[in-house]
Amino acid sequence: GLDHRRAGSFARHVSSLELLTADGEVRTVLPGTALFDATAGGLGLTGVVLGATLRLRRVTTGLMSVSTERAGDLDDLLARFAAGGDRLPYASAWIDLMARGRSTGRGILTRGEHTTPDMRPAHAGRTRLAKRSGAAPGWSLLPGLPPLPGGLLGPAA
Repeated sequence: GLDHRRAGSFARHVSSLELLTADGEVRTVLPGTALFDATAGGLGLTGVVLGATLRLRRVTTGLMSVSTERAGDLDDLLARFAAGGDRLPYASAWIDLMARGRSTGRGILTRGEHTTPDMRPAHAGRTRLAKRSGAAPGWSLLPGLPPLPGGLLGPAA
């Protein structure tokens, strides 16, 4: 996730994998083994991951408190990133790769943390995301994400 600075990579939160290897065997792969390390870093080159047991962080609400900052160039963006330190657990930056000249590397730094019940705004949680007014029609993979255009996942024409 976006908290890798604190929590480490995704593989650090995997307790085990069920892996289908090229020889047709389904193997239970555990952290600390060569096959686990090769699978975690191999981008699928060791086989097909059929399942995983994960250790997840418990959170008290489904909401995030998020802040964004605009940076004028890459030096500004990196300075803002470093200045924030570990103040908030989640951080991500978008860099405008099309910007040129003095704006080269300009971007947006986004930081966030899970809200606690006492931080939650009064209006939050009253209605489900899909039922909120102004929600776009259509089907969404996950609440909070924009819906996919109709027919996108349908049969090929």
